[in-house]
Amino acid sequence: MLTIERLKSLDDILTMRAEWDTILKQRTDSTINDTFDWILNLYRFFATPQNSAFLVFSSNRRIVALVPMVIVRRYIKKMIPYTQLIHIGSFSKLTDFCNIHCLPEFENKVLARLLNYKGVQQVLISPVTTIPIELWSQYPNGIKTSSRILSIDFSQYSTFSDYVSKRSKNTRKELVKRQNKLFKYKNWHIRFETQMTKEHWKAITTLHQGRQQQLQRSSILCQHPYQHFIEAIIETFNNRSLLYSLLTIDDRPISFTLGFIYNSIYYHWLVGFDPAFSDLSPNKLHHFFLIEKLAKNCKEFNFMRGDANYKYQWTHTDQPAFEIKLWNRSTLYNQMVCVVKSPIKENHFS
Repeated sequence: MLTIERLKSLDDILTMRAEWDTILKQRTDSTINDTFDWILNLYRFFATPQNSAFLVFSSNRRIVALVPMVIVRRYIKKMIPYTQLIHIGSFSKLTDFCNIHCLPEFENKVLARLLNYKGVQQVLISPVTTIPIELWSQYPNGIKTSSRILSIDFSQYSTFSDYVSKRSKNTRKELVKRQNKLFKYKNWHIRFETQMTKEHWKAITTLHQGRQQQLQRSSILCQHPYQHFIEAIIETFNNRSLLYSLLTIDDRPISFTLGFIYNSIYYHWLVGFDPAFSDLSPNKLHHFFLIEKLAKNCKEFNFMRGDANYKYQWTHTDQPAFEIKLWNRSTLYNQMVCVVKSPIKENHFS
């Protein structure tokens, strides 16, 4: 029998750090997004005591799962309300790995128990990279592929040169062409750092904003609460997991990358460049230099969620990321809600 305790305040959530780390050590699929510091910062900026639902699952007084959720009121056709229990990473839209944080043998039980939590009609967790076989076989209509995650497995290549030689002919020709253009500048430089200064954060913000404006979008680095969350993440992981790089010409930043190294895997989080240097393809060159550096001391380059075309220039190794969206039909009201939603193929727990 699983019991659930709901934590609403940051102070209460903080008391779970040791238990969180204990469970994390027993999982082989953990990512940077599964660390306690990442989750804690999500609660700082995207949750309130009213919607916070950091759930502590216990079995025989032993903590077996810590599930970081929020409770949200949704409406069908702007009229019929229902309660959604959603992973805080999904809620913030700033987390690419929202795997359930529990002992592996309890995953199915925890998911089933979530649907019976205080009148919840729907549970949503996305993206998740590992689905228990039992859950997949029982509720296939509630689980679908939401995106793909590409990565470079460096163990497949003997050297970086070997890796480059296996890129397409067009990609290799394009790289040579762009490098020749870059090398015409006498004062170009690429730097890699594990601690970000205010000066470099300002440069990165400017580059990201300029690129997004070119795409007619607004930069999340200048939007609240995303800006504050990202700044807090950078401060938290400075000199620990953080790795950023700047490509400059005559001391002018023209391209940046920002990511994290966790368990010898590099997680590629943000990129941007100065549109004035578009003809140089600075991000393409930047990726080349970054991959070359990481090939020496990492086992994997993870491009994170999204199957953008540019990623396929660097790798064809990918894995699906899934969306779990499950409806509960245990009460008459829930059944009525599901009838309204019936045109959409969703899974229903009975």
